[in-house]
Amino acid sequence: MKIKNISIFPISFQVVLMFIMVFMAIVPALIDSRVLSKTFNQVLVDGRRVEIKSQSRILADKISSSGYLINDEKDKIVESQIDTLADVFDGRVVIIDSAFAVIKDTFNVSLGKKKI
Repeated sequence: MKIKNISIFPISFQVVLMFIMVFMAIVPALIDSRVLSKTFNQVLVDGRRVEIKSQSRILADKISSSGYLINDEKDKIVESQIDTLADVFDGRVVIIDSAFAVIKDTFNVSLGKKKI
């Protein structure tokens, strides 16, 4: 009488090794892709922040040198640059004087109000 060789694993050992190797290759790749994606997004945000900050400083220099806050008649060039900056960065620009009064608001929501 012959005894049949009954295996605990019906799948070949080579197939199991192949799945382990694939698993060991894919999991680190997925983790790396998530880390790289977050890092890349942070670099983009930081670059955008630096760009907005530099444009804001340039605009602040133009506002102070033109006397925009002092004069009753506003400089049209400075106003167009403020509107352009808000449009380019898809945001809102609010100019506030030393008495916390809103001088210019690109959304025209807080114009003439006090902001503390």
